[in-house]
Amino acid sequence: MKKYIYILLILVGAFTWGCSAIDDDLTECEQMRVYIDFDDPDAVEWGSYMGSRTLDDSPKDARIYIFDKHDNFLGSHLITTQKVYELPYKQYDSIQYVVIVSNDIYNKIFPDFAPGQKLVKGVKFDTTFVSLMNSSPYYDFANIAQSPVDFQIDYGFIPTIRKDNPMAPHFIYVKREVGAIRCIIIGLNKYMEGENVAQQKDPYTIMFGETRKGINYQGKKAGGWVNYVFPNYTEKNDTITTPFINALPSSTEKESEIKIFKSNYQILKKNKAKNVAIVREGRATTVIIDFNNYVAPNEGGMGVSTDKWDSVNVNANF
Repeated sequence: MKKYIYILLILVGAFTWGCSAIDDDLTECEQMRVYIDFDDPDAVEWGSYMGSRTLDDSPKDARIYIFDKHDNFLGSHLITTQKVYELPYKQYDSIQYVVIVSNDIYNKIFPDFAPGQKLVKGVKFDTTFVSLMNSSPYYDFANIAQSPVDFQIDYGFIPTIRKDNPMAPHFIYVKREVGAIRCIIIGLNKYMEGENVAQQKDPYTIMFGETRKGINYQGKKAGGWVNYVFPNYTEKNDTITTPFINALPSSTEKESEIKIFKSNYQILKKNKAKNVAIVREGRATTVIIDFNNYVAPNEGGMGVSTDKWDSVNVNANF
């Protein structure tokens, strides 16, 4: 509620900034003003998912990239959310912007532009604006990416001065682009006792993928396909639990799934078992894979497709 009262005060105050008399020449009062806020701060969580921490109404770091209508880069500005800023572009009739909000705004996945550099738009999936960093390959899997920091993004094409109210800011609402996933795996060691695997004593490697590697300037999935390796896990009473990792959302063009390895031996590869695991923006998904329960082929399986917060029980389908 306090946020909306603040926005109302901004609109009221816009008429009095630096111009006290009704007969004043208001030309100098007209500036390009922006105000950045979250799309729906009460519906998402923020951070590393090591604990449940709601995205509150406190300001967050933001970077706004400005381009002219011909896609030439004009400048970028490090600002904060929920505050009106005046930007020096009123000599242009209109501009394009890309805004990123993150708790780690200096992260290397966010681009740097040089003066005059073009905003490359490309075709649907070719060009990324935010691109994940590469990680070490895993055997034949060369497309391993580092887990991304949490971020939100928005793109727009706007007149520099609002036509309806020249002294009011443009309100920009960013959209979440990151979700999270973890695994709870039950009975895997007991199951592996029956497998003829030379590397029985090696630790497991648990992987999630594939997703697109990046996000384009419009906030759409773009780039090649990548996997993520869970960095570690805990084990107790034949139950393996991974930490949550951030990931870009799953895509409708390719199924994302959980893969479990002993060295280069992939365990989850029998009976054409489905192990679809979907990550959605602003959601944390727990996939529970139970090797102790048997499900006949074509009846259920390892699939998980959820946008709910609840954990999803998934059978191993062997």
